[in-house]
Amino acid sequence: MLSFHDPSSRAYARLTGALYLVIAFAGGFSILYVPSALNVAGDPATTFANIAERRGLFHAGLVGDVVMMTAEVFVSVLLYFMFRPVNATLSLAASYARLMMVAVMAAMLFFHAGSLALADGRVPLDSFSAAQRIELAGLLRHVHDAGVWI
Repeated sequence: MLSFHDPSSRAYARLTGALYLVIAFAGGFSILYVPSALNVAGDPATTFANIAERRGLFHAGLVGDVVMMTAEVFVSVLLYFMFRPVNATLSLAASYARLMMVAVMAAMLFFHAGSLALADGRVPLDSFSAAQRIELAGLLRHVHDAGVWI
């Protein structure tokens, strides 16, 4: 691809813009649509019942998160090379900031997985009642959501 050799080319900028569209659509789906379709405010038991009934949608949301984060990594690299001739230090700092955002969002997926495992009963916690497991799973989902928005 010849456009990768010249960060000031239109093709390079268009590729970056296309990846921003991927971020917008995948992020909108996984951060806005999926939670609005599955979450019931103040009722973690109903939320996890919804997830159990619509497991495919829940997993599609996770795939959307991964697609969004992958596009973010590529955009970070492309923007670094686009703006390096302007100011190499600021371009590198901005790139690192974006990559750290992706790292935090990726770490938040562990809370998502933990909440699903707790709600499904895959984690053997015999000292917890079913209601306590659901509440703990709800807490993990809340931590995931807070981390994504941070």
